[in-house]
Amino acid sequence: MSDAGASNPARSPAPARCQLILAIAVILVFGRLVMCDFVWWDDAHTVHHNPSLNPTVTWSGIAYNWTHSTASIYIPLTYTVWALLAIVARVSPDEVGIALNPLWYHAANVLVHGIAALLAFRLLDRLLKHRRAALVGAMLFALHPVQVESVAWISGLKDVLAGCLAIGCLYVYCDEPLTRRRRMLAILLFVLAMLAKPSAMVAPLLLLAIDVLAVRRDWRASLARVAPLVLLAVPIAIIARIVQIAPAAPAPLWARPLIALDSLAFYIAKVFIPITLTIDYGRKPAEVIASGAIGYTWILVAIALIAIAWLARVWRVSPIWCAAWIFVLAPLPVLGLMRFDFQEVSTVADHYLYLAMLGPALLAGVVVSRYPRVTPIMLMWVGLLGARSFVQTFVWQDEMSLMTHALSANDRSTVAHNNLANQASLRRDDAGERAHLLSSIAIDPSEPVALRALGLMALRDGDAPAAEAYFHRLGAAFDAVYGAGDPRTARPRWQAADAFLDANRTQQAQRFADEAKRLAPDHPNVKRIAERLRFARSTH
Repeated sequence: MSDAGASNPARSPAPARCQLILAIAVILVFGRLVMCDFVWWDDAHTVHHNPSLNPTVTWSGIAYNWTHSTASIYIPLTYTVWALLAIVARVSPDEVGIALNPLWYHAANVLVHGIAALLAFRLLDRLLKHRRAALVGAMLFALHPVQVESVAWISGLKDVLAGCLAIGCLYVYCDEPLTRRRRMLAILLFVLAMLAKPSAMVAPLLLLAIDVLAVRRDWRASLARVAPLVLLAVPIAIIARIVQIAPAAPAPLWARPLIALDSLAFYIAKVFIPITLTIDYGRKPAEVIASGAIGYTWILVAIALIAIAWLARVWRVSPIWCAAWIFVLAPLPVLGLMRFDFQEVSTVADHYLYLAMLGPALLAGVVVSRYPRVTPIMLMWVGLLGARSFVQTFVWQDEMSLMTHALSANDRSTVAHNNLANQASLRRDDAGERAHLLSSIAIDPSEPVALRALGLMALRDGDAPAAEAYFHRLGAAFDAVYGAGDPRTARPRWQAADAFLDANRTQQAQRFADEAKRLAPDHPNVKRIAERLRFARSTH
């Protein structure tokens, strides 16, 4: 898989030159993100309104994230990085209470993505033995438009950091000879990757694919090499499953393989035609089933597999199969075979492809190494993709820009309506807030964020019966997801009790508090509500 340019040191570009080109490309495409603001989509609870970062960072706050999950995910390393950045990013609070400079957080995302791209180049260079091919592949990985979401979204650091560490683990583990020191370094990188985001647990599967299909090592020897990583992945997988709040039944068991194939077909199309990009594609399992899409989208996956098999046979190049398996295995936890919380919005999302883009990168490298004359065409394509990514970064300028774009890309996005309602609330635009919230529940009558916000608005307007009706609908929505009687359904009840207490309506608050106590009598928030009620009665 080499050509004259790869075998002749005088004609082969030096590694340092390739890495410099790659670094400059990343800065040119993503550098302007440092001028972007925070968004409220997840950034509010992960960073700019996170109580462990605001008003000050404390060791106890950092320690809390290592001993607790937050927002149904265990990512202590990522929270630690956000906390360290908060120390240098501190500024005077703005009108909505944000006391952090987003420049530092965006710069961190771009920096980590740049390191990931450099590691991808080193890994591809090792596998392909062809430096130009490795550079083209790494450029594809770094500049493809589906990577914009992970890099531009401050909360996307979890994907970028986990991906970077996982690629580092693969790079170190593929080295020969695998000395004890290198093995320990690879294991450390793998553990850190899982602590950045649990989905990095797929790294042993990627390593097996690389070992068997690209390096052509005996599969028994490969299993022995990755066994320590598999053993380390098991406890993280258990923790991830315990803390993950997922829909009770996103899809029947018979449909889940077809949902996974639909996701793969969607991702294949995005790799080759990344035109419409948004944070909410709205591909919920129920809607995919209802539309009949699962009956035919698998055909694209079948065509792709046939093409890969034909190329592998004609070219006699085994890394083609490796590229395909990386693309399939990297997003395996979020393809739809298993439940995960974002399925209530969409099974597919751009940031789920961050590590998986190593597959197309390897495939592009194989093409260049096989046919060196197509290098200019491949570079032109990568350049166009980079230009598309640069344009997409403007979408992430601020919350209004992001959510307006999301609504234009998917007019049934409850995520966009809810977040635009929040922006209207910050501007004290009650009419705009109510319009977006009503649009949200018109799309999904059980949309919890909108129901809670409408309940709070009704209380502000003094309409207690309407507020009570909205909170009852919120409780029913939780019952439908988790099952009536599940302790997790106590949350909307104590939220309602809190809201009614804030409005000095103890009678309604008591009713919701009683429901919460019945569902989760020992929960700290239930006990806190009981204390608030006792205090409210004692002061009347």
